[in-house]
Amino acid sequence: MNHKLNDDLAVIIPAYNEAGRVASTIAGIRKFTDADIIVISDGSTDDTIVEARQAGALVIELPFNLGYGAALQTGFKYALKMGYRFAVQMDADGQHDPSAIQSLIEPVLKDEVDITIGSRFLRGGNYKAPFIRGIGMSFFAFIASIFTGKRVTDPTSGFQALNGKVIKFYASDAQKGRQIHWE
Repeated sequence: MNHKLNDDLAVIIPAYNEAGRVASTIAGIRKFTDADIIVISDGSTDDTIVEARQAGALVIELPFNLGYGAALQTGFKYALKMGYRFAVQMDADGQHDPSAIQSLIEPVLKDEVDITIGSRFLRGGNYKAPFIRGIGMSFFAFIASIFTGKRVTDPTSGFQALNGKVIKFYASDAQKGRQIHWE
């Protein structure tokens, strides 16, 4: 990625008790971009915050566990406030391949789409979902494929690239009625 993009790009990582994983996730991201990495600690009670800071991420601490969606929305609100034009969302546990960041964000940068969703199952991915979760993921993939007319393999993926319009929408209070404000 070029330097200009790195100034416009935030990598947003929601994290709840991801000590032992978050630092290696951040190190993996650093191999492929110099973009700002923002970890939202969702009330973590382990060493997630310390490890993320030591790995070079900016850490936003939520006072207690508000849930994945609230942590993400906090990250999007921060990105919006700080003027990032693009964001990549990744989970902290290492299940997404940081080498795919460039290919994930490319269609967004070219203004072909507003959002792309990465799949843990394409390109030789080795993610194995628990049995019941796998059934649910397959069901949602089937429904999403029918409605979009395109093959959807991982509709619940936490690996996404998005432009400013989507960042603004995800940061809005209309998104699931959340009320998180930055002063």
